Amino acid sequence: MPESLSHMVFVKRIVDYIQTIPQDFVQNLLCAELPGFKSGSPKVIGGSVPDVFYSDENTIVIGEAKTDNDIDNPHMSKQLDDYINEARTYNAQRHIVLCTSIIAYARLKNMIVLKKRREDITDISFHVLDNFERTEIV
Repeated sequence: MPESLSHMVFVKRIVDYIQTIPQDFVQNLLCAELPGFKSGSPKVIGGSVPDVFYSDENTIVIGEAKTDNDIDNPHMSKQLDDYINEARTYNAQRHIVLCTSIIAYARLKNMIVLKKRREDITDISFHVLDNFERTEIV
């Protein structure tokens, strides 16, 4: 289960948001680290279990909640690389959704923008959310 109340709020925000991505969203295909959902990902991805996972024949979405202290560290960098590699194994629309606090939102968004530029990532849409209403696709 999520390790803190903040983390759970971020996971819930991702779950609500993910339902808007696939054209024909199927609730039963959504796994999340929240009560009432199939828990976690159907598989471990590079040693990590995503907080939210959705896959249908047209779309793959990997969701990860990040608390303020869990953004600028080697674990986050490895997770992101693993999730990118996993998304690329699907012949579908690829999405990675990240949620953090309103305080850390700009830092997370900037990190993703820089990573996309540095690594020329054009085949995956990154969605950065805060715990209220802010959302940006980068």
